[in-house]
Amino acid sequence: MKKITISTLICLVIAGGTITGFLNPTANAETQTFTGHPYDLDTITTRTINSNYIQKLRAELKKEGYNNIKSIVLEQDRKKSEVIIHISADEYKGEQTKNTMEKAVNRLAKENKIGSFLVYIKNSY
Repeated sequence: MKKITISTLICLVIAGGTITGFLNPTANAETQTFTGHPYDLDTITTRTINSNYIQKLRAELKKEGYNNIKSIVLEQDRKKSEVIIHISADEYKGEQTKNTMEKAVNRLAKENKIGSFLVYIKNSY
């Protein structure tokens, strides 16, 4: 009799947990990270291309004094969007460079409604 009661309780606990998971979908939902965007990826890609974002970013970084930008690589998706900026080692000043570039990248992204980005700086020797 005790085995039947214990087995029944275990089954009820498992069933209750399963039902709770289905009734509370927010517990299973993925959370939005700092970067990315809540929009359709095709819409954001089109908006990024049509706004000439990379050209605007390159011009903005030149205004900030970064004249030797080797390349800018942009990757966007719903969970994580990144910008990788390759600059000359002469212009790389560590945290100061990273902070200046992050502000420019994300200010322009906000103005163009394309989300926000993680910024990586690669310096070439």
